[in-house]
Amino acid sequence: MTRQRTNFLRPLTSLACAIALWGCATTPQQIQLPGDGAVPLYTCCNLHAVEGRLHDVNYHFGTFIPLGTPVTIERVGAHDATVLVGAQRLKVVHAFGRKSESFEQFLHKLFVTEDPQARLRRMPAETRDLIFQGKVTPGMTRQEVLLSLGYPPTHRTPSLDSPEWNYWYNRWFSFKARFDAGGRLTEMLGVHLAVDRFLVGGPEHVASTAQ
Repeated sequence: MTRQRTNFLRPLTSLACAIALWGCATTPQQIQLPGDGAVPLYTCCNLHAVEGRLHDVNYHFGTFIPLGTPVTIERVGAHDATVLVGAQRLKVVHAFGRKSESFEQFLHKLFVTEDPQARLRRMPAETRDLIFQGKVTPGMTRQEVLLSLGYPPTHRTPSLDSPEWNYWYNRWFSFKARFDAGGRLTEMLGVHLAVDRFLVGGPEHVASTAQ
């Protein structure tokens, strides 16, 4: 009976070991957290949480999260993380930009060790107020647009040196920020839903459904 029981349990033990090894194989490689997890972190720019998520598509609806909001990283997976942003517990999702950047690079962009609000204090009051509202105006630099609108998704805008940054308002509508040769915002293109919400002054160009 003892031998039969041992033989019966052996396949189950092997299965358990296989499952354990599979789990280890899918465990993400060691990710170096921003600031090595030892210093305070802040949101890099204005963000929007949609259904409890911060998505790498950077949708522009949902709960507005101001730049410089304190951040605590609680858990990190292969392509997602759980973070405490202010008083909100959110899930960070890295889905579309995996071919353009690593999850570690994405986290280092999103959460920074230097409070960006300190940079805002050195800007003209008009520019500072627009950024706090999540708005842009012609003449803003790329850095100022980034602080106000966040990073454009890398799968559509792989380089910040591009003359056009592609954003998504939601799953159906997109919009673009266009820059001149000197890196200044000249116009925004997209549906009124997005352009009217974020652009203050300047020409407005409306496409049907820029995807």
